[in-house]
Amino acid sequence: MGPPWTVHTLKELVRVHRPSLDFISKTKCKARRCDGIKEAVNYFGLGVDSVGKGRGLLLLWRIDIDVWLQSFSNHHIDVKVKSEECPEHWCFNGLYGYAEVINPKEGWKLLRGLSQVSIRPWLCAGDFNEVLDQQEKQGTLLRAQWQIRDFRNCLQDCGLQDLGNQQRGSCFQWPRCLIKKLQGSDHAAVWVVLDGVMQSNSPRRTKRFHFEAAWCSAPECADVIQHTWSSVMVANSQASVLERIRATHVSLLRWNFGGFGNIRGKVRALEKRICDLRALSPSHDCKEEINRSRTSLEDWLGKEEILWKQMAKAH
Repeated sequence: MGPPWTVHTLKELVRVHRPSLDFISKTKCKARRCDGIKEAVNYFGLGVDSVGKGRGLLLLWRIDIDVWLQSFSNHHIDVKVKSEECPEHWCFNGLYGYAEVINPKEGWKLLRGLSQVSIRPWLCAGDFNEVLDQQEKQGTLLRAQWQIRDFRNCLQDCGLQDLGNQQRGSCFQWPRCLIKKLQGSDHAAVWVVLDGVMQSNSPRRTKRFHFEAAWCSAPECADVIQHTWSSVMVANSQASVLERIRATHVSLLRWNFGGFGNIRGKVRALEKRICDLRALSPSHDCKEEINRSRTSLEDWLGKEEILWKQMAKAH
């Protein structure tokens, strides 16, 4: 959860989809660090400490969802869930598999153990660190056939069915990795809808004008204010101040829409640009362009972080 684009992506997903549950594996942070993330998205949550520089789990849930913790470890969080969308109790397991290839059976043992105590319906999600087919992994080292076979048998014994991934082939989200792609997961967000019920977005409220703190990061902002303020001439001094405020309000909005632009839109455009570049064959020029785009992305993410903080204070 360290890089700014990771927290940004989480906030954006929560804002757009408002998921009942949100599970994040490999947070690489202590549980107390998760408190700030819970407050940022206005969700309840439970975090499991990272071990060294790896692992770490975080489960978030909406404040209108009932969640009961059953068990947890460095590799899993097991909860029972009830909500208006799905009034029947069901079980969710957020998992982060054992990364050590020499010890994969520990992960299968954990999964089989959870299957014995988990109520049905039962949903498992996370990073299993396993593949069901060689095509789900690209690279020089193929997964051992016995390991693929035994993982399939484990899922069958537990009564689990692979939901698949409709985003197969999209770019892998490792900042410094251009070659290795895990097509079955790709480290992008996996969105599961229960019973085909999708939450519609709440109707948007009409916004009143307020000065965006992020505008201060652009040198043009001061020029817009100074030019507009000095160009308004009214005889009455009190009326002059009010008229200048109104004119500056209009000028800032025009500048924002025409020049500074939509921060979220620029962030999404840069993310797509980086994603498209990573899908290309690696080259020196491609790597340089990715680095430039990442620098620009970090700049806009900083502006967005200022915007989020201002919105939090307003509420």
